[in-house]
Order: sequence, then C-alpha cells, then structure tokens
Amino acid sequence: MNQYPTLNILVRFGDAVALILGLLPIALALALGAAPLILAAAVIAGLILGFFVRSYVELVRVVTDMLLPQ
Repeated sequence: MNQYPTLNILVRFGDAVALILGLLPIALALALGAAPLILAAAVIAGLILGFFVRSYVELVRVVTDMLLPQ
C-alpha cells in the first residue's frame, strides 16, 4: 500500500474528511451570516456532499481490500 499514498490517506482518514466536507457548507453559511433559507440550503448541501464523499471513501476501501495486496 506504500505505492499509493493518496489511497492510504483516504482509507485512514476518509471518515473525518467526509465529516469535515459535509460540515463545510454549513460553516460557510454561518460565517457569512446567511439568511435562514440559505442556511437550510447549506444544510441540505452539506448532507448531500457528506453522503457522496462518504460513498467515495467506501468505494476506495473496497477497491483497496479487493485489488491491492496486503
């Protein structure tokens, strides 16, 4: 796995990355003092972004488990 450092980082820290990226739109909306409607849209966008990043991390984990030698 030393040949693929990016995959190694995603396997190790993928959950944290998904959480941080999911919370990012909400934090930006709060930092900018957005209106409640924009804040609601940021929450929805954060949920969707977090879901997609989390699914990508799981796909990377499956690929590394199945295809890369241990």
